[in-house]
Amino acid sequence: MSDISRPVSGWRTLDGDPKSTSPGGHATGWRQAGAPARTARPKFQRVPRSYLNPPEDKVEIEPPPQRPTEPSTSMVTILLPVVGTVIMIAVMLLAFAGRNVIFMLAYMPVMLLSYLAAFINHTSSKRKYRERIALRESQYMNYLRGLHQMLSGLLERQRQASLVSSPSPMECLGLVERLNQRLWERSPQDADFLTLRLGVGNAPATFEINVQSLSQDMMQPDPLVSEAQKLAQGFASVPNVAVNLPLAEVGVAGVAGPQHLVQQSLRSFITQLACLHAPTEVRLMVLFPEADRDDWAWVRWLPHTWRGVLSSSSLPTVCSTM
Repeated sequence: MSDISRPVSGWRTLDGDPKSTSPGGHATGWRQAGAPARTARPKFQRVPRSYLNPPEDKVEIEPPPQRPTEPSTSMVTILLPVVGTVIMIAVMLLAFAGRNVIFMLAYMPVMLLSYLAAFINHTSSKRKYRERIALRESQYMNYLRGLHQMLSGLLERQRQASLVSSPSPMECLGLVERLNQRLWERSPQDADFLTLRLGVGNAPATFEINVQSLSQDMMQPDPLVSEAQKLAQGFASVPNVAVNLPLAEVGVAGVAGPQHLVQQSLRSFITQLACLHAPTEVRLMVLFPEADRDDWAWVRWLPHTWRGVLSSSSLPTVCSTM
């Protein structure tokens, strides 16, 4: 997780009386250093949410073409008859001691031509086999490169959808400062209602890669099938996406660790809740020791902070204890 850093880096608390219970016309208790303070209550109208859905494509990796059949002939089957013929002629020459030598030599060109034809046919078959192997490999690798480019696009779409729907705490503060239309965009009907971003990390791909048609011959493994399987494995998970805590599902969550890290995490969570959820749908209650009052005084500016008698409405309430 790389995101649980202090969400108020570059930000400072709003000026005001720490004993005051009035929100002072501000949406949050933080503003960027150097930003002018507002003197009037900002006007904001909640707009319908626009969704950036992660890809759910189904991609099937086709197997490589069938491997061409290697020629069955070999150089040994060609050279053995040649050697045998040479030995036979030598024996006959010795046996006949020069008689009928011209008659026997007349057959040699015919035999040599037949052997030469077999040799040429063998080398030609081998060359065509290598060409077919090279063509098969180049075509399938081009196919895999095209798939890699397409899957990279799906991976980036999932990453962007994740990071946009779950902004970081600093991005949330920027939305508040600009009164961006995404402020309070989540509603109880949304799947990510009360979802908290913990950081960034790896997550399973939302798109499906079908590799069932890829079968490997254990006796004679195909390197192209291995490349296709490696491609599928490389896109099984997506890096650098938002890792979230579905608070609505878990109900209760605790943060343990050194106090300063716990406080940083809770600031991050409260910032996200206040930025992405409307105060009419989420109430915040922060319980802390009196000694930490100065650290949590900024919460009073949030319109989500519960004050007074708890109403009988069914609003979800998030409590943080230190």
